[in-house]
Amino acid sequence: MKHNKKKLLIIVEELMMCFLKLGCTGINVDFNVEGQECVVRIWGKYDPIYREHVQKLENNLNCGRNIELEECYWSITGCGEINQGSELYVVGSMLDKCTVLYDDENLEVLAYRKA
Repeated sequence: MKHNKKKLLIIVEELMMCFLKLGCTGINVDFNVEGQECVVRIWGKYDPIYREHVQKLENNLNCGRNIELEECYWSITGCGEINQGSELYVVGSMLDKCTVLYDDENLEVLAYRKA
């Protein structure tokens, strides 16, 4: 698949942007590529006033991989400012699986993508 490394960077960038929008502090990113699979783990403390947004995040990131949507829109993601809307639905279409874990103050996203 063309541009796979750029797509992985876009996934990380969009997740980081989302965490910043959710008032996260102490953001950590673990990026691991093994063979044909990449796992991105991002976690930090978020502001609980955004809990409803965290629940929407889970829905957007678990829309299921859609190769056609991915190929059409991946190149326009990552160009927005922090105060603009996010393209998390495009990121969700680029992921094979995603797990969102959260409580009253901690947020963690595990995103899986196969090349």
